[in-house]
Formats: sequence, C-alpha cells, structure tokens
Amino acid sequence: MAIIDLPKHETQVTNFCVTALATFSQEHSDIKISSIVLYSYPNYGTLIFCLDTLANALKPGEVKAKPGSRRFSPECPNFAFFEWRRMDIEEWREAYESDWIDGGEQLEIRTLSGKTILMGEDDGDEKLNKPVFELLVKAFRGMTDDAVAKALNQEPRMTVGVQIEESKYSKYWSLSNGSA
Repeated sequence: MAIIDLPKHETQVTNFCVTALATFSQEHSDIKISSIVLYSYPNYGTLIFCLDTLANALKPGEVKAKPGSRRFSPECPNFAFFEWRRMDIEEWREAYESDWIDGGEQLEIRTLSGKTILMGEDDGDEKLNKPVFELLVKAFRGMTDDAVAKALNQEPRMTVGVQIEESKYSKYWSLSNGSA
C-alpha cells in the first residue's frame, strides 16, 4: 500500500517556509511585500513559496492604491516572486504515482491528528488535498507568527495564505505590522 505520512514532513515544511522568508528578507530588504502565499500541488509533492508587491498586484490602468489598503489577487502564478522557493517532497509524488489505482489498492494518508485516511481511485484528489492543506496552514501560521515575519519589509497590511492548486482548499488572513 502506498503511504503519504504528513506528520513525518511537518518540521521540514515549517523549516522550508521560515528559510524561504528569511532568505527573501536578507536578499530583498528594499522590496515591500503585500502578499505571501504557500501554493501547493499535493499529488506532485510540490510546495511553492510566492510573494507579491502592491505595485505588481495592481492591474494595468488601475488607480494606484493608497498605502495600507488591501489589494490582493489569489492568482499566485502572477505574483512578482512566483516560485521564490520550491520544495518537492518526492515521497508524496511517488506514493501518489504508484500503482495503487491500477492495482485496485488504496492510498493511505496519515494526517497530523493521527487519523488514517484511505483514498480509492474514485475518491478524487480532495481527499488528499484536505489533510495536506491542514498541514500547510499549520506550518504557515507558525512561520508568520515567528520573528522572521516581523523582519520582512512589508506593507502596513499584508495578506498571507495557503492555496491548493485546482482545489476548494485555500485560506487567507491579514497581518498588520508583522502580527496575525
């Protein structure tokens, strides 16, 4: 049986987020950030750390927003720093792409709560997306509450969140002056 063990990767995901943010803060301290989103393709095991600026978020011809106003588009591929950092968890991809579907087996997903979810070929990807989403929100919330987030040059009001590609699972929240 193919297994995706999410608790095994919790620390790795959190460290990826913290490192991506710290590196951006050091290398681009002059750039003011308005949005940060952790974008994911769970069935490929891919996590993408994306950042956007207020100037980039404004559509061509649009009146420039006042400082502190909230301008956010969840279209991560259009972010100024789409794929700033990327992490591929091969174990997730390999488990998803294994012969569990053709062999009539199920994919076993171990969640952060210790629950085991069995995913069959007729279940659809949302059965995997939900527990991965929960892991990413927990890791990302921990990162944005960390002192590293306070060191980022950010707009007075910044949007942060997690988005699963082609899924109903996405969540965004605001940070003001570096706090949730």
